[in-house]
Amino acid sequence: MSGAVQINFKNELLARLSPSDLSLFSAELVPVQFEKRDLLIAADKTIQRTYFLESGIASVVASTADGTQTEVGIIGKEGMIDVATALGSVTAPLEIFIQAPGHGYSLPSLVFQEALSKSRTLHAVMLAYAQAFLVQVSHTTLAAASQSIKARLARWLLMCDDRTAGAEIPMTHEFLSLMLSVRRPGVTEAVQAVEATGAIRAHRGMIEIRDRELLKQIAGDGYGGPEAYASKHSG
Repeated sequence: MSGAVQINFKNELLARLSPSDLSLFSAELVPVQFEKRDLLIAADKTIQRTYFLESGIASVVASTADGTQTEVGIIGKEGMIDVATALGSVTAPLEIFIQAPGHGYSLPSLVFQEALSKSRTLHAVMLAYAQAFLVQVSHTTLAAASQSIKARLARWLLMCDDRTAGAEIPMTHEFLSLMLSVRRPGVTEAVQAVEATGAIRAHRGMIEIRDRELLKQIAGDGYGGPEAYASKHSG
């Protein structure tokens, strides 16, 4: 992909880069189609490739020794996978897999880290994103500790909506149970409660967002902080 520097990238990080920064690794970018459940990063394993999504959503998942899992963050077209690479690490403690299918680009992580070492401006853009992602993870922890399942579901749906092109989000109760760290009966109750407000419609493994403003009201203070931070510190 020697002409990648001329591509009109939909990934917001790639689109933000100067031609000179992009040229440091653009020849190694490879188009990738992402399918649901594709494992991009395995916990505590050497990171082989760096990914930039243009569509779709990836889940960042933490696990306990007994196999209990919970989502701690999500990544879409606004970011990169994995921020550990931008921070100079060759492994990551968290698993990252595709939650909603899409497409994007990948390149060898060593190539990307070499590019980072050559450009302060490239490194600065990626560190700013890493900080924004840390803010998101922190607010996810805060929401889990202080908000109802209904409010957390609304927050999570808004975050997904920010990263998808349409109003429908492919999602099963099994997935939602992992995302919200609650049992499936609790997920069912939360979905029904939010659906009863008219903000969403759940059908056939999909959740359709019908009233985003109402969804914001349900999410309350749980949504908006990380988004405002990311907007202020991008560019």
